[in-house]
Amino acid sequence: MVYTIRRNRFFAAAAAAVIIGIFMILSGFMSNQDNAASRYKYFTSIRIEEGDSLWSIASEYVSEEYDGVEEYISELKSMNNLTGDTIHYGQNLIVAYYSDEIK
Repeated sequence: MVYTIRRNRFFAAAAAAVIIGIFMILSGFMSNQDNAASRYKYFTSIRIEEGDSLWSIASEYVSEEYDGVEEYISELKSMNNLTGDTIHYGQNLIVAYYSDEIK
């Protein structure tokens, strides 16, 4: 009988631990979803300054929504119909950025 009570307590404690673990995982997932959903993507035009490169521009505008500068450069090239990495002083470039504010 003592063995049965201990076994039941063990299973109850294990079940409670699993339920608490699932709740914590889902809570973290939901809070991450809320943070991601509250960011808004915008676009603006910038003028290329002397010494600018796609890398320097991407480094300035890249945010946590991208996996890295390379991904942002790929998006820059696509948005601006660039086939290479060359940009020129005085040229306008469309860039994307994220903000927590609705503009």
